[in-house]
Amino acid sequence: MSNESSKIINRINYIDQLRAWNVLLMCYTHSLDAMLSDEYKTGIFFKIIHFIEGIIAPSFLFVSGAAFAIVLHKRFDGYLNYGKPAQKQLLRLLFLLLIAYSLNLPYKTLNQCNTILTFEQYLLFIKSNNLHVIVFGIFFSQILFLIIRNEKKFHWVLFFLSILVVSVTPTIYQYDFGKILPLPIATLINTKYLSAFPLFHWIAYYFIGAFVMFQLIRAIQENREEELIKNLFFIAIFSSFIFTLLEIIGIETTSYYDFWLTSPNIFIIRLSSVLVLVCLFYYLETRFNYRMIVFNVFKSESLLVYVLHLMIIYGSVLAPGMDKIFGKTLNWAEIIGLGTIISATLLAIAYMWNWFKKNYRLHSRIFLTLIWLYFIFYFLTQPY
Repeated sequence: MSNESSKIINRINYIDQLRAWNVLLMCYTHSLDAMLSDEYKTGIFFKIIHFIEGIIAPSFLFVSGAAFAIVLHKRFDGYLNYGKPAQKQLLRLLFLLLIAYSLNLPYKTLNQCNTILTFEQYLLFIKSNNLHVIVFGIFFSQILFLIIRNEKKFHWVLFFLSILVVSVTPTIYQYDFGKILPLPIATLINTKYLSAFPLFHWIAYYFIGAFVMFQLIRAIQENREEELIKNLFFIAIFSSFIFTLLEIIGIETTSYYDFWLTSPNIFIIRLSSVLVLVCLFYYLETRFNYRMIVFNVFKSESLLVYVLHLMIIYGSVLAPGMDKIFGKTLNWAEIIGLGTIISATLLAIAYMWNWFKKNYRLHSRIFLTLIWLYFIFYFLTQPY
């Protein structure tokens, strides 16, 4: 890594701080979503928490796009010539896709899936989640970069592509693509088949994240990072105000209008909130020297914690989740306590795994490979 790249990575540590906070907040908000009693889902406090929950996924996707822009800048030649960095990234995509579908598996064996799988369970298996969006965000970005072959033009294309995605989303949601496309593809496009995070419009957060990070990298190189952060902050506040006002006075920006699913208004409001968080973490780091010492490991082990917290809260083929054990019966104090226990447990696991990887790199890879091989062998060979 060059001195310039090292300088840039050190200067944008606040993006990783935001990633770590996203992971931590997921443990609480998903616990709330799965187990808070309906009687507590009223009042201004719940609405605030619900809004915070609504910007975690956009923030997660934004940071993932930003991470791609950083890697692309660091290893520009490797991606330009489809060298080792790009090849490793594609292998990682296959691994992420395997995880994404494994989290949705309804049964432990292929024979069970073939014999007792219902149509609804099949839809739950192929539905699109955050990991699918990240996988296709990276994949499309790599293909697009190989075509454009210019870093600046590439990121501007991503910017305009994100505008296009948000603009056509209301139209896309009017159609049932399952009638003309295979269902595994149709579930990626809109919410007709149970997908909570289809590519439209969620992939636009990924593209914008890459675009904004490229602008930040250039600003660092030209010693105008703080100026750009200030501009981002004012743009975010102004945009949030305007599009919230449009919603309040009832101006519908599209013919097929659904505020939570297809509206450009909610996209801009959430994106603005993410940009405000980026600016906040920037000032916390540069003005107050803020570091997430305790939760710092969450930024490097975000995938592990993301997967494990979903398995703990919502369950998997290995064991039922806490949502099945408790149901929607907990109060606020119990949710906070449970979220803290889950976070502390995952923090300990993340520290242990991170230590193991750093000190026994080869052993950790062998261990991980053996686990997946056993899981695949069991899934394919068990009679029932």
